[in-house]
Amino acid sequence: MKRIILALLIIAAITSTAQAKVDLVTLPKRDTQENLTGGFRLEKEMYCVGEPIFAAFEVVNNQEEPFSFDIGGDYRGWPTYHRRFSAVIRNSADRKFTYPPSGHRGGLGTTITLEHDEKYLEYVLLSPRAHLLPPGDYVVEIGRTLSSGLFGNRVVKASRTLDNDSKTAAATATATATIRGKLHFTVKPYDFKKLKKALTALGREDRKARESVKRFSTRPVNWALSDVSRKFEMGLSSATENLRAEVIRHLPKKWDDRYYLEAHLDYNRNWLTESDPEEYTLTFTILNNSNKRLESGVLGSRVYVDGEELKEWKNILRRALKDKKAKCIAAGAAMKFSHRFNTYVKKKGKHEIVWQVNDIASKKVALTVRGDGQ
Repeated sequence: MKRIILALLIIAAITSTAQAKVDLVTLPKRDTQENLTGGFRLEKEMYCVGEPIFAAFEVVNNQEEPFSFDIGGDYRGWPTYHRRFSAVIRNSADRKFTYPPSGHRGGLGTTITLEHDEKYLEYVLLSPRAHLLPPGDYVVEIGRTLSSGLFGNRVVKASRTLDNDSKTAAATATATATIRGKLHFTVKPYDFKKLKKALTALGREDRKARESVKRFSTRPVNWALSDVSRKFEMGLSSATENLRAEVIRHLPKKWDDRYYLEAHLDYNRNWLTESDPEEYTLTFTILNNSNKRLESGVLGSRVYVDGEELKEWKNILRRALKDKKAKCIAAGAAMKFSHRFNTYVKKKGKHEIVWQVNDIASKKVALTVRGDGQ
């Protein structure tokens, strides 16, 4: 009997592992037009709260002719996190998680060329696209468009001549290929020791993964670490010396559900005219990213203008939230209200407004009041 039970357990384990691999790794998709093989995969299926999540993106050129596409330069001047990658993260209840990242701009772009049978590898940092994900099962729908012509030589697929009012114009199209995938992963509860271990090992094994790759884009370890800093309100940036050690040193030893509260402070403009000021409105938002109802912290929040606490803030809250239940906020729900702030930023010069929601969540905005004619 014991042998039978043991055999059944082994079979169940093998079946579970096989299913996990099928769910976890997207099978390569053939693009017949460009004759490419490409796909996405996750490096593991289990993460803990706060751990950076990377998807590995691979492309193989199966055609005899070279294939060129652009890489890098994705963060310069575009409002979204990445210009060519698209990713949507949802949990098992089909709840969508978003988190507009900031600060990751710049980077040099270039065009690379894959010869026949050459492979390209790139690491896509998924975690900045969402705030701290609570424990649960998730699906990532991800895509990548390969195109060329922005940074280097254009790869022309087709050209045609247009005749318009006796004028001849040439139109060329750049080579493009889109590869999509669906990835599955699970987030486990916060664990200081496991997160510390994961951050310590982050990127350490990348050299082995690149041994069979002709071209690769380096894993953005510092961006991943600075994103961890932002989510835990550490105040550290990617320019911090010894960033990995500093992030690990500032990790919370114990978990606080208030980390799931995502605060936003938005403005309709960032400058005013001193003599005839334009309308200046701030919008305050709290989003509960957890799986349970939490105290919003809004009623006990404070606002500081140029370092001085705004004494009228409690009255502003009372009027703004008169018909709203502001003490608690449901899982996945958002609380939003706006207020005109012209009264508090009249003097010419630079101003800073800080919204302190609790000991964890805070946001700030900057404003410049200009003189006439500036």
